[in-house]
Amino acid sequence: MDADWVTVEVTGDPVGTNDPNVSAVSLGVFGTLSVEKVIESGGTALAVAAEPVLGRAGYWLMTVVALFATSGATNAGLFPAAGLCQEMTAIGQFPPQLGRRFGGRAAAGLLLTAALAIVLAAGFNLDAVASIGSAVALLVFTFISIGHFRVRRETGARPGCSSWPSQPRPSSSRPSP
Repeated sequence: MDADWVTVEVTGDPVGTNDPNVSAVSLGVFGTLSVEKVIESGGTALAVAAEPVLGRAGYWLMTVVALFATSGATNAGLFPAAGLCQEMTAIGQFPPQLGRRFGGRAAAGLLLTAALAIVLAAGFNLDAVASIGSAVALLVFTFISIGHFRVRRETGARPGCSSWPSQPRPSSSRPSP
């Protein structure tokens, strides 16, 4: 098993992306664990890698850090859903029930999203949920791209990669020292 392949599996990012965080994580994990141990550890490889340095407390510390990171990511995804549901309800894209608030605070869209997330997390294999989430995201981006392509004449957009300049960029006109 090649260490580069394992790094892609563990971090989700290919080696050589010039991301210092990926390099630091890779060095931390592979500096304390063998490739076989990383594969064996699976999703807890970071916590297992902290154990030789910090002992059992390191394992629990990394586990708590992972829980905080997960809850932060959940908050970042759930709470915008409340405002989005209200806005989409206001413009008629969602049914009025999703824009309602319970007790003047909790948005129906937020509660529905949270309930759906709990059912998916508790009832299904999380690898399958992640794969379905990725497939749905790809479908959404595909439909957005198709829709934008269809209205490109009205928006003045050009088909193709948006980062390509429409004209060559002029070279610097600063005088040489």
